[in-house]
Amino acid sequence: MIPQLIKQAQALLIFLQDSAVFTTSEDGHTYIKQIDFTNLIEILGQKDFQSDWYLQPNVALHKVCQYNGQILTVSSVLPSQYLLRFDNFSLNVPLPGAVIVHKQSRLWIFAYKGQLSLNSQLYQFPLPNINSNGQVCWGSVSSPNKDTASMWHSFISSEFNYDLDGGKSLSHPNLIVDKLIRISQSLVTVYPEQDLVPNGWSLNTILGVAD
Repeated sequence: MIPQLIKQAQALLIFLQDSAVFTTSEDGHTYIKQIDFTNLIEILGQKDFQSDWYLQPNVALHKVCQYNGQILTVSSVLPSQYLLRFDNFSLNVPLPGAVIVHKQSRLWIFAYKGQLSLNSQLYQFPLPNINSNGQVCWGSVSSPNKDTASMWHSFISSEFNYDLDGGKSLSHPNLIVDKLIRISQSLVTVYPEQDLVPNGWSLNTILGVAD
């Protein structure tokens, strides 16, 4: 019966004799984390973020709560290299780490510098198609009402345009795509974090709003 439940459920917490097993399923893969009861009680009782709970190998879950009657999650993605697609060209570029807020079909994305902590300052994420509040504009693309990892993948692999292109770069304040082209041509492997534009928020701010 348990294998059948794991297949049917997106996430499942199973209590064993002396520990619990947390499983998540995504795209045919099952990810399993075993937790002893002492840690489980501590995790369930705390209000700050758990940086070692991973929904997928690259997506860390920090908070799940109800906000205005809807489930809201706060997650993060480590800095990584991406292939970005535009109308008539593509770019292979590094992007900074991202804090992702997800509620139903809506997604908010913010950048952070260095190692993420509760006091980490947040920045405008250096991509077009994200407004000044960090919310993703899906345009004519159908917004997938799925889990955070799937929605992040849908966004980062979608075709970008020049909408909402300003306010994302200190050196290119009006044209983040031009900045991305320069980064791609330079062949650097890490996004120049000194070019990020602060938005005045921190991870603590986001987690507080989610309370």
